Amino acid sequence: MRVREVMTVPVETCGSDSELAAAAMLMWDHDCGALPVTEPGSSRVVGVITDRDICMAVATRRRGPHEIRVCDAMSRSLQSIGPEEELSAALQRMAESQVRRLPVIDASGAAVGMLSLNDVVLRVETPRLRPRRASLSDAVMHAFKAVCGHRQRLAGAGP
Repeated sequence: MRVREVMTVPVETCGSDSELAAAAMLMWDHDCGALPVTEPGSSRVVGVITDRDICMAVATRRRGPHEIRVCDAMSRSLQSIGPEEELSAALQRMAESQVRRLPVIDASGAAVGMLSLNDVVLRVETPRLRPRRASLSDAVMHAFKAVCGHRQRLAGAGP
């Protein structure tokens, strides 16, 4: 099964120069917890901002979300996947990176979808997947365990 068969489309994006308040409103309006971040004036994805990134930036900087730019809170270590890649590769990337969501990026670097563990879980029980359900279920469970595991705290990092 390919990523394009499971990913959420259309995908909302925000610019790196946007305010966190605007990104939060996009997430609220589109019922999502992460947005691919694009360069100003471009569709090329340069990072991801999550609802957690927004909360942590506001809390640790003691400034309002309208005073902080997305580029100051987003993750720049972009983990993404292509639409034609195998779903199992996406689950492995999620597990290795401990992320719940991957932007789906085309050859030009533009976001064409978003893949979340939720997308995969909601499709595991579909009738056309029953023959492959056990192996896909194992891959999903492996990804969930890896993502949910606590990361080691870096010395001197954060509160």
